[in-house]
Amino acid sequence: NVAYDVTGYCYYFEDGVEENNRMEFNLGAHIHLILGPDGVPAFGYGQTIPTVRQSDTLTLPADITASAFYITNVHNHIIGNAASGGWAGFAFP
Repeated sequence: NVAYDVTGYCYYFEDGVEENNRMEFNLGAHIHLILGPDGVPAFGYGQTIPTVRQSDTLTLPADITASAFYITNVHNHIIGNAASGGWAGFAFP
C-alpha cells in the first residue's frame, strides 16, 4: 500500500487492543501536519511541542503531530514499512 500526499496519519492502530496483526511493506510519504488551534503546524525543539488541548477545530490533539504510522500496541508485527514526512515516521504514543 502507498499513502502519498496525506494530511494526518496514514496507517493507524487506534485503540491499543489490536494484537498479533501484520502491517507489512507499506509506504507513507509526504505527510502534512494538521494545523493546531492557532492555524500553525506543530513545531518544537527536540521531542517537545507546545501544549495543545482539544477544541472545536481539533478533536484529537495528537493529530497535529501526524506521522505515517500510529501504533498504540507494540504486540503487532510491523515489517518492511517505510515513512517520510510528517512529525515522525512512526508514532508510538
